Amino acid sequence: MLTDGSVVSLDRDRIKIDFSTPPVDSHVTLRADVFEGLDEIKDREFEHLLRDIRMLLGKNSHTVPDFTAPRSDKPVIILEFVSGDESDNQLILQLARDRLHNQLSEHDIIVIAGTGFVLESSNRNRNCVALRVCVNSADDATYMSFSTFLPTSGMQLWSEGALVPALFADAATSLSFDRFCFRASEKVLDAISDPKSELSATQFASVLARRAHRRIFQLDWDSLASADQLLQRAFEITPHGAHLAWRAFLRNLAFFQHRRLDFGQGASLQELAVEAYRYSPESVTVQAIASQLEYVHEGDTRTSLQLSQSAVNANASNPLSWAMYSNALAVNGAQTDSYAAAERSVRLATGSYQQFFFEHFACMAAASLAEYDKALAHARMALFMKPEFVSVRRYEIALTLRQHHAPASDRSITSMQRYEPDFTASKFLDPTYPVTTLRRLPLMEEIQQPSGF
Repeated sequence: MLTDGSVVSLDRDRIKIDFSTPPVDSHVTLRADVFEGLDEIKDREFEHLLRDIRMLLGKNSHTVPDFTAPRSDKPVIILEFVSGDESDNQLILQLARDRLHNQLSEHDIIVIAGTGFVLESSNRNRNCVALRVCVNSADDATYMSFSTFLPTSGMQLWSEGALVPALFADAATSLSFDRFCFRASEKVLDAISDPKSELSATQFASVLARRAHRRIFQLDWDSLASADQLLQRAFEITPHGAHLAWRAFLRNLAFFQHRRLDFGQGASLQELAVEAYRYSPESVTVQAIASQLEYVHEGDTRTSLQLSQSAVNANASNPLSWAMYSNALAVNGAQTDSYAAAERSVRLATGSYQQFFFEHFACMAAASLAEYDKALAHARMALFMKPEFVSVRRYEIALTLRQHHAPASDRSITSMQRYEPDFTASKFLDPTYPVTTLRRLPLMEEIQQPSGF
């Protein structure tokens, strides 16, 4: 080790890495998830070294497979679960299995649980990713890790670990546990949406849908139109209600973001929602999105609450379900519970490309609770992540108008006019202007008279 008083480093001349395989009776355990947790280090040379080590160790560490994948053209996700003998470890592992299966079953893929995997020689072009889940306890602490890798080569794609509640009862309601499961499912879905081999038709449907989901949250009109086309094609290949629900969702988003719905694809938002529910009534995605549409476009707050409650009960790791549940709670008079649900959606999605969207729901819930400082903080966080998100800009304007601080409200309005050149605060009084929830809040009454609009 070298040090000059301010920098500590290792002497590269005294350190080397032995890539040889240890003897069978060695205490050294070869694992493809070696050095897990170091993937966030942004150093190209280190990333290459890490990849090479994992590939080498992965080739030497595979156990004898205990099952073979079924014959199918759909993408396959292998869930491998490893834990100690402690009973709570087994229960936590089962909880993780349930959370992951619920999250992944929303997609047109095959999910298999086991301890090993082999590809049949006739099926080696399968789009397949494995997710290993490990739970270990020591000194009253429980450590859980996830790692994704390619079964065909052993190459690891991502890994992460964290402490989780040691008792099953605590893990079942733990935000950190649910967030960990959501993050793992997102990573494995990203992996199958970037295939390295030739795709069949049904594999292509899953990839199209995943790419469409990312384009939806880019918000611009071209991305929304492109996502609509991708989802339409995915549904033609593999009819699933979730594809239709996302098409209805992006129309609702376009209504608030662009004040238009003319995608030119024939079916209306309401027709898509009805068909989505007819095809896949048990789908968490369908229920969550239908909840929002029932409230915004039909004015049915009771059905909205029932649908969103069902979605949350079915999959507690899905931030979309919690966001829609938050909105339904707010319009049914449960403001405190609404903010708690919205905050959970934000924390589940923290660090994801969707976080800005859920910050908006937390802003709405906080405003409904008259926690205006919190609402403004959520609004500004969303705008920091996605400046063009006009739905949350409307809340920022209303909240700064309430502060009676002209420079701040003027800046907010000027920023909004970059996206809506004709915007003035009086737009809030226009019944056709898309501020469905804001119009219901006492906040609107507070700002109308002092602002003079």
